[in-house]
Amino acid sequence: MRPDDIVAPKSPTKHRLWIVDSTTEKVARILGENPSGLICFRDELAGLLGGFDRYGGSGGDRSFWIEAYGGRSYRYDRVSLKDEAIDIPFCAASLLGALQPDRLSTMLLSGDDDGLAARPLYAWPDPVRSRRPQHKADDSLLTSALLRLSSIEFDKDERGDVRARIVSLEEMAANEFQSWREYTQASGRSSATSGRTCCATPAATTSPT
Repeated sequence: MRPDDIVAPKSPTKHRLWIVDSTTEKVARILGENPSGLICFRDELAGLLGGFDRYGGSGGDRSFWIEAYGGRSYRYDRVSLKDEAIDIPFCAASLLGALQPDRLSTMLLSGDDDGLAARPLYAWPDPVRSRRPQHKADDSLLTSALLRLSSIEFDKDERGDVRARIVSLEEMAANEFQSWREYTQASGRSSATSGRTCCATPAATTSPT
């Protein structure tokens, strides 16, 4: 017979680096088990944005992704969790994807300014002439960089809990970033959507020499 005081062991944690199509509650669960954060890749961001609060929540999904920009600690409480809140050490999810200009206007730039439109780093590629591919795509450098980043270990406090490790930019990189930041802010202020998209990037810090 099984003893009355037996306690079921916790399920093993699955290490995750990226997700595609997940509900906000599932993202919270994965982040709770993976403090190093996630990459959410959606080729069509309209699918993610259009699905916000599809199952209720009164703006909770949108607010979750706005707060994920800061990477701070987060507690996710829902009735479906039966009083078992999900504690997320670092609510950090990098969102990568594409969105058509018309959908950008209706999904991010219209309505009340809640700050979501200021979070992304926008890129509009220059048009290129169609040409026959000459080389096979090589993702080795990208994969190598991702593996190096994922191998960086957290610092720990006196209780053994993970703590953020600050990795500062070198002076040359910080100068380049600052020049880019000033340019994008100036461009944003001169555009029609400056109230929503300018000042969307944080300040950089230099490393000691």
